Amino acid sequence: MLINVLNGSLKKVAILSNELPNAPSYYNDEFHDYLEQGATTFSFTVAKVINNQLQDYTQFLSDQSYFSFRKNGRDYLMTPSSEQSVHETSTEISFFCVSLDRELINEQANPLTNTASHNIQWYFDQMGLISRTQITIGINEVSNLTRVINYDAQESKLSRLISVINNFNAEFDFVTTLNNDGSLRTVVLNIYKENDGQNAQGVGTKRDDVRLTFGKNIEDVEVDVSDDGFFNAAYMTGADGFSWKNYDFSYKNSDGVEEFYKRKGSEIAYAPLSAKMFPSQLKTDKGDIWTNSDRTTEYKNANDMWGYIVSQFKQYAYKQITYTVTPSSTLVNQLVGDGRPLQKGDTVIIQDDNYMDIDGNVGLILSARVSEIITSDTNPANNKIVFSNYKKLKSEASSDIKAIVNQLVNDATPYFAEISTSNGVQFKNGTGSTDLSAHIYKGSATTETIADSYEWSKDGTNVANVQEITVDASGVTDKAVYSFKATIGDKIVGTQSVTITNVNDGEAGLPGTPGAPGTDGRSVTNIEQKYRLTTSSNIPSQDWNDSGWLTSQPTTTSTNKYLWSITRTTFNKAPLTQDIVEQKAVYGDKGTPGTDGNPGKVVSDTEPTTRFKGLTWKYSGSADLTASDGTVIKPNTEYYYNGTHWMINYLSANNLEANSIKADKIDATDLEVTNGTFTNGKIKSTWDSGTASGSTEIENSHINMSATDSTSKATNSLGLDVQQGFGMRWTDPASNQSRSVLLDYGNLVFDRNGVAAGLNFDGTNLSSSMPIQAPNTIVKSTQFTVSGIGIRLDRMMSFVAVTFSGQASSTINNTPTINNVLPVGFRPISPYSIDYMVPGNTANNGYIYFNPDGSIRIMATINSGYYIRGTRLYITNDVYPS
Repeated sequence: MLINVLNGSLKKVAILSNELPNAPSYYNDEFHDYLEQGATTFSFTVAKVINNQLQDYTQFLSDQSYFSFRKNGRDYLMTPSSEQSVHETSTEISFFCVSLDRELINEQANPLTNTASHNIQWYFDQMGLISRTQITIGINEVSNLTRVINYDAQESKLSRLISVINNFNAEFDFVTTLNNDGSLRTVVLNIYKENDGQNAQGVGTKRDDVRLTFGKNIEDVEVDVSDDGFFNAAYMTGADGFSWKNYDFSYKNSDGVEEFYKRKGSEIAYAPLSAKMFPSQLKTDKGDIWTNSDRTTEYKNANDMWGYIVSQFKQYAYKQITYTVTPSSTLVNQLVGDGRPLQKGDTVIIQDDNYMDIDGNVGLILSARVSEIITSDTNPANNKIVFSNYKKLKSEASSDIKAIVNQLVNDATPYFAEISTSNGVQFKNGTGSTDLSAHIYKGSATTETIADSYEWSKDGTNVANVQEITVDASGVTDKAVYSFKATIGDKIVGTQSVTITNVNDGEAGLPGTPGAPGTDGRSVTNIEQKYRLTTSSNIPSQDWNDSGWLTSQPTTTSTNKYLWSITRTTFNKAPLTQDIVEQKAVYGDKGTPGTDGNPGKVVSDTEPTTRFKGLTWKYSGSADLTASDGTVIKPNTEYYYNGTHWMINYLSANNLEANSIKADKIDATDLEVTNGTFTNGKIKSTWDSGTASGSTEIENSHINMSATDSTSKATNSLGLDVQQGFGMRWTDPASNQSRSVLLDYGNLVFDRNGVAAGLNFDGTNLSSSMPIQAPNTIVKSTQFTVSGIGIRLDRMMSFVAVTFSGQASSTINNTPTINNVLPVGFRPISPYSIDYMVPGNTANNGYIYFNPDGSIRIMATINSGYYIRGTRLYITNDVYPS
């Protein structure tokens, strides 16, 4: 994590990082993110002295510092604030910071007298809670609500802010946004309806994608039960003796069962479910199962009294169960569910199967909210998540799992087919008709399943595609076999057949003589049934006693797809038995087999004649072979055809030496190269030129380079990170000198032997922490003499000042031109007439031309002994003198 160090003006002056090379590091860090206070705290320590030397960056760490950073996708600006916000020793300095504005923490909110109902914004404005800060309101889910609130005493603005929000049954979260340079951009206060465990989530997200389990990411679950303050009936009295006797109220739980009620004509409210669970056992009247509590309130209307007692029943009408869940420390930064870490306010499911209730149900399932997250970069074993708002849930199997199981059972259950007739299966003398109806049933179901289609056939010839047909006796000579097939989803799921017969009477004969008395009639004494599976549709010919007939019904498979039954009817007279074999069900037919796929690996001593991209061929020959594409194929080597030519597909070697290797993919655990390594995505190379040595590392988004002079031991280092920026540092232990520069998005910080300076660009202005002296603001000077007269040139920026001095040593006349006396850097952009004064003899004042070619021309006579004075300016565009 990169921590920006800001000064009192919230300008970045330094950084702390445990990742960037040569950057000051921190330790003993602990970050707390609280749900209830809507805030965070951060404590950490920085070493002041390293190798017995006081570090330069210490000057930026004080009680006036601010710290900003980005963590888990959110920005934070931290302010040292507590009873011991800064603790400094001779060797280190420690900070305890909070994420709230100092004004909120330290300023006081005055008492408030109010008789009207107002919205939450009115209270914020009336008491000036956030109006003089950079805090603005973002999400406000209670903006339409009003309350009557009074305050009798002073308290901090933060305490008052929390109190007002709680009065609106809400919870809140501060969201900070930083600029690119780590300075503060905005602080937004989001206000949410308070989490009610049902419809309102509040801060965070209802993480239905997360289920935490004991033994995996939960180390322990503890349950404590208390009945302190327990009651389930309350005699209620309002303010000034107000009575709610003539009102009627009822509260139903999530299952629609009445959980609390107050009946008209009574002053008492009851919690009946609680009384059934925890009846009073020591009352004289055995019918009195209630534990009563008399309550006097300050409410003056029945609705407020009912709301109050419902909240009290929820808290005290049941045993108070306290759950303590200890998650594993790795859960803090772990991606769970759909791939996100847990955040404060998130609601999750926690399960521990080492509990059993009084009904014998195994497993404790809780709903809980993340109320605090504790993390440490340098001591990850201290990471912790604290849960609250525990709620015990019912154990219910997932409806998705139930549906899947039901579908699997349904798919494995066969259909059974039967034929019903309206007039039996036998005609007499070629007269009459009968209706045949096809029916199928799923497994043991008594409700008929209607197929997608039916197909009737007579003696194997299709006659109709309907569910019911009519068979006329005229169409049956002696007998005919009618059968049907039922189809669902293009699969035949059931077949059945029946034999229709036609019996004709013979011609009438002569009356016979009376016969002897008949014997007793033949009757059925028993009916039994067996089953068997076959691989074909041929009717089984095995008799009743064959072991292939089974007493229990087997399940059809893709191999044994035909299910048959044999029904044995036993009579009291010979023939004693009759066996009938029938087809009961058919396993659904498979689709037409697909065409053959391309061949896989070919092992041969000749080149495959059919080649396609992706084909692998292991050459089993003993001598080199030249393939059709010109590739020399080596014995016992596997090749891959890429669509145009053969290439080695697999090569196993302990050591491989080559001038060059070209491959689509190299898969290796560690790839070692000369003077470097490539391990787990990290590239590291080392070098030594004799005069210096160093290393280069590339990993993820970081590049680190360093070099050390072999003689002076001076070290140069460079670090580059796509998110955190660029840093360079030079240190010379011999001279105790150092230089460094840090660059990120919007900031440039220089350090020279502990003295730091920085540039900052905020999108509009470029500012510097120190005065900037540009090269062209430095005065450059030159001078020359002409016959004792001194001429001095002083240049600043584009201006040159000419100053005359001295006394003429000889007379100058005839307007002489003196060449190359104006050096480059001081020459005018065009000829300038520069006048001078002769003190005491102004009539002889004159002027001199200063020319772009570096010459001057004196335009008036200067007598010997004259004093020349004056200062004038001209403009130049020469390159600035060095």
